[in-house]
Amino acid sequence: MKKLSIIIVLVAAALGFAARAAGAAPSPGARITAPEAFIDMPPSVLELLNKFSRMNMVEYWHADSVYRCTNAMDGISYIEAMDSTYMRVALTQVSRMEIKILPGRKGDVVGVSYTVDSNGQQADSQLFFFDSQMQPLKTDKILRAPKVKDFFKIEKGSLTKMDELVAMVQFPTIEYRFSPDNTNLEGRLTVGQYIDADDYNIMKLFLLPQLTWQWDGKGYKLKK
Repeated sequence: MKKLSIIIVLVAAALGFAARAAGAAPSPGARITAPEAFIDMPPSVLELLNKFSRMNMVEYWHADSVYRCTNAMDGISYIEAMDSTYMRVALTQVSRMEIKILPGRKGDVVGVSYTVDSNGQQADSQLFFFDSQMQPLKTDKILRAPKVKDFFKIEKGSLTKMDELVAMVQFPTIEYRFSPDNTNLEGRLTVGQYIDADDYNIMKLFLLPQLTWQWDGKGYKLKK
């Protein structure tokens, strides 16, 4: 029975996807769901999985089953979490994608975080944003890229100077995560084991656990 249910939802999804692909372009205020954004993600962002594979992954999830799909690198990709506004996908053993639907003033905005994390220390993310038609938006118009100094807080009277801390981080990497529960975006500086141990012991005294950005309908603003 479960296998039959999966077949039925796959057929229904194929028909729905064909209608979406062939239909008229959405209006400027159109809505989009995280699964739809995942299926329609441009190959330039998600080349590991073709659209049919993504559609299967989504519909198996709807049928209460996790579809472990073989990707273009002969690895395994699968959905870890999904609802209408949030999605997290394990793409490979060292990479993942998060999708967040953000309510915009002229329609939904799709936020995407693509993270490569080879060892849990040096996670590095790239952010992408799209409109409800999956047309790319300029990231710098939505989020001001943080500076290294934003991740540190020095109390008055400290002998350590901000310039000294910034100089310790020669190759900054940032991990971005969308909240499943709200529209917040979090980012943390991930430089742990790749800098001098003595420098890190000093740096971690002033390093903030994370930065948080809040969505205002047009873009992300850093929470003070």
